Amino acid sequence: MPFMGLKPVSGGRAWSTNFGNYTTGSPPSDWTVRWDSISSITVETGTGLGGKELTTATSSNGAYAVSWDTPDSLADVEALCKIKIDGNDSDGSVKVFVRGGGGSSTRVGYYLRFIHNSDTVTLNVYDDPGASSATLDSAAFSGLARDIWYWVRIRAIGSSIKAKVWQDGNSEPGTWTLEATDTTITAAGWQGFGWWTDSEAPEVDYYSVASGGLTAPGP
Repeated sequence: MPFMGLKPVSGGRAWSTNFGNYTTGSPPSDWTVRWDSISSITVETGTGLGGKELTTATSSNGAYAVSWDTPDSLADVEALCKIKIDGNDSDGSVKVFVRGGGGSSTRVGYYLRFIHNSDTVTLNVYDDPGASSATLDSAAFSGLARDIWYWVRIRAIGSSIKAKVWQDGNSEPGTWTLEATDTTITAAGWQGFGWWTDSEAPEVDYYSVASGGLTAPGP
């Protein structure tokens, strides 16, 4: 099975993957490209937790997103993602989503966003119609850079939207980096990651999801 575990728990469930059980060199069967088309998505050998990484590639700017479809479509949800931008793009951005949906021109979803070579992270919402994006909260975060693994945890429970980010190798912060109360998106949606960049795209080493108010499990 291409995921590490489905953990039934009273009131919710949790899923996690380090891509170790996926076929190297092939597109992952339960991950779906959303919104704009991308050049490639494959599982490749890496130095990460499972010895493999989910890699992506694009050649132009775009609204890119990839969802993990093994978990249910969820409204009350938490996702945890280990992610980085590889290469030398000067304005590559990373996004980790919950409650995702819509098409390329009608995007919806809550997401944490950071740009390498910047010192700020933001909590945002895509709002259908028009796929306009609004910033719900922002915070200083020094030292963001490419080719560095970061952990992102994002949580949506009712109207409470929270997120945190930390560099791999550091301890997870005890408090949320970003918090907002928002009712723009209440429907269940997919969980995944995304980006906007003209030459590089993210790599993902680990992804987990929890429903029903549970905490998305770490590796």
